[in-house]
Amino acid sequence: MTLLFDGNELENIIYNGNDVSKVIFNGNTVWEKSVEQDTESPVVTLIGGDVTIQRYSAFEDPGVTITDNSGEILTPKLTIYYSSNGPGRPFGGAPNGLDTSVLGTYAVWYSATDSSGNVSNSVRRFVNIIE
Repeated sequence: MTLLFDGNELENIIYNGNDVSKVIFNGNTVWEKSVEQDTESPVVTLIGGDVTIQRYSAFEDPGVTITDNSGEILTPKLTIYYSSNGPGRPFGGAPNGLDTSVLGTYAVWYSATDSSGNVSNSVRRFVNIIE
């Protein structure tokens, strides 16, 4: 059944300022708003590549771009690991996540989640701190 108003099929109904998702008449649903589930994950892409900086220098993250079919503006989630040699360990000591006074390599991982809960791919940038 299609619900019409002045000959036009209804797509949205607003009642008392609220968006109505279903209309029930005599105990039967006569109209229900069609809602498509967003299942497409955002895509995260590095701007630039790995970075090597001198000890004590400021690290300016080139960042990432994030695209999503929803059109939302998403903020990347950063996870940072540090290694002076061998496997990295989680790091969170410095305000920007990198302590440029410590020689070694940081792996900076970026990801994003949209409002539907779809999680993006993860991308990685190595930041090498050298003498």
